[in-house]
Amino acid sequence: MLRCRDPGHARALHGQSSADQRVHLPHPGHSLPPHGKSRRRRRAAGPRGAGRNQVRGLLGPKPSTARPVRSGRRRRPRRWRHSVVVMMKSLRYAALLGAIVVSCVSCDQATKSMATAHLAGRPPISLLGDTIRLSYAENPGGFLSLGADLPGWIRSWAFGVLALVAVLAVLIVAIRHHSLDRLQAIAVSLLIAGGVGNIIDRMMYGVVRDFLNVGVGPFRTGVFNVADLVITAAGMLLVTRSWKERSR
Repeated sequence: MLRCRDPGHARALHGQSSADQRVHLPHPGHSLPPHGKSRRRRRAAGPRGAGRNQVRGLLGPKPSTARPVRSGRRRRPRRWRHSVVVMMKSLRYAALLGAIVVSCVSCDQATKSMATAHLAGRPPISLLGDTIRLSYAENPGGFLSLGADLPGWIRSWAFGVLALVAVLAVLIVAIRHHSLDRLQAIAVSLLIAGGVGNIIDRMMYGVVRDFLNVGVGPFRTGVFNVADLVITAAGMLLVTRSWKERSR
């Protein structure tokens, strides 16, 4: 065992100057701890600066790595974009629906006025080898003169009020449901146009003006108009789309 009685010798062992820190020298009769035990204690305590890193982690990141805090309000998710997209889609469908309805109703009323002026009280006109006949007729019933023999009040409710309610219901469904594709939108527009064309006739004249008859030989349809033709086209479009969906 080494005994250290010289203060200068003790400072040389620890590698520290008297100006940096004070060295507590052992009293006479006491021995210094072995050099290996001090290393073991330092290893057990951990690497140098470990405590500093732990304290720094609690206090926060280093000033050099800290991100600057942006001033101002926090950005909110832009939900208005979804609303604008839905509104634009609704406007497109409304424009398509309105254009088809206005065009079909105008064509229906124009052809009915021409039939009233040039066909009423005259013999039928045959076209394309009697495939098409133009003959004026007033229909108090429904599609293709269905229900023409019913009493007047029943016809008014069945073909007037109920038809108007059905047209309004189809219009509301077309406006509220944005999942309709283009084919469905066209079909719905044709349904509305055909219903509106015949409702105008019932409100103004009490009957529906018909002038078209199609057939070959003895097989012929009833007398109808452009509004009935438009409604038939809408039904065919819906059936075609349903058949395509099932075939996929």
